[in-house]
Parts: sequence; C-alpha cells; structure tokens
Amino acid sequence: QPNPVDKKLVELAKTYPGEVFRVMIRNGGELQTSAVHLPPQGDGGWYVKIGNIAGRAPIKNIVWSGSNYTGTAMIPGQDPVDLSGSVDGETLTMQMGGETGPTITGTMEK
Repeated sequence: QPNPVDKKLVELAKTYPGEVFRVMIRNGGELQTSAVHLPPQGDGGWYVKIGNIAGRAPIKNIVWSGSNYTGTAMIPGQDPVDLSGSVDGETLTMQMGGETGPTITGTMEK
C-alpha cells in the first residue's frame, strides 16, 4: 500500500517551493517517509502516515534567524515538542525536544 505522504510531498513542494523536506522516520520499527513544511512566516506542518492518510501535526511559533529556526510541533495526543535546527542548502537538520533530544535530517523536495 503506497504511503499517502509521498503524494502529499509532491503537492506541498509545488505549492511551497523551497519550504518542504522529505524526512525518513521510524514508525513501529519501519522506516517511513514523512514531510516537514517550514515556511518563512506563519505555521508549518509535519505530515506522517496514519493509516491511509497523511496526518498533519502543526508546527507553530516558527522563528528564523538566518538559516537557523526554532518552532513547536503540536503532535495530537502528546505534549508540544520543541524543535530547532537549520537549513543548509537543501539539507534540513531538526532536533526534537531540546539539546538532549534526537536529531533527524531531511532533504528538500523539488
């Protein structure tokens, strides 16, 4: 069964060029595609596969300082998660939950 996030990535990349990243995450031990939208202004989103849909966790309070950013992921059913990281060319780095949290990387979707 295709991952609905793959289709969502294409749509988001067309609508928000340069703001959307493909991020591989572990979901129940399985590596899956997720999509992170980090706009220069306003709220973004983190899209993950939930059954046969691309579920969206809003990313709020995004603040940019050059290529570095901070924000808060509002994951349904969980406490808000602080995010921080940077965009270097086409590579996204994102640290979750502060300095001791996991760091993941992604690639700009074109």
